[in-house]
Amino acid sequence: MSTDIESHVLEKTRISRKFALQVDESTDISGHSQLLANVRFVDENAIRETSHFARHCQKKTPGEEIFRVTSQYLNHGGLTWENCISVCTDGAAAMVGCTKGFVSRAKEKNPDLIVTHCFLHREALIAKTLPAELVPVLDDVVHIVNFVKRRPLKSRIFASLCEEMGAEHKALLLHTEVR
Repeated sequence: MSTDIESHVLEKTRISRKFALQVDESTDISGHSQLLANVRFVDENAIRETSHFARHCQKKTPGEEIFRVTSQYLNHGGLTWENCISVCTDGAAAMVGCTKGFVSRAKEKNPDLIVTHCFLHREALIAKTLPAELVPVLDDVVHIVNFVKRRPLKSRIFASLCEEMGAEHKALLLHTEVR
C-alpha cells in the first residue's frame, strides 16, 4: 500500500513538473539520524503538500550526505533538481553551509533555486527574544496547549468545540523546544 501511495505522489509531482521541498534532519528516539522531506506541488487547481520521503542516514549527516540521499530519491522518482523551484530548511550548518551545505549543493544543480528558512523554526527563535512581559503569557499558552494535546479525551473535546464553532482547524500541535 505504501509503495502505491509513493508512486502516486511521485506521478502527481512529475505531472506538475515544478515542485518545492522542505528538508529536515532529525534524530529519532533511538538516537538514529532521520532525513525527512515534504514536497509541495500543484495538483490540478490545488496546491498539495505531502510527505515525500523519510530516510535513515549514516552516523554523520553533513550537507553532502543530505544532498546525496535527496538526489538519489529524486532520481529514483524520475524528478530533477531543475524542476525544484524552492527548498526550505531549518538553517542548520549542514543545511545552509556555504561550501558543503545541502543548499549550496542543490544550488549547483539549480542556480535559480529559492531558499527559505522554515517558518516554525523562525517562530520558535522569535519566541525566545520576546519582551519580558510577554514571556509568562506565552508560557501559559504553551502549558494549556500541551495540557489539552497530551490527553486524548481533552483533544477530542477540543476538536468537537472547534467543529461546533466552524473553525478551519480542529487540532493542536504539541509544543517542543527548538534549538
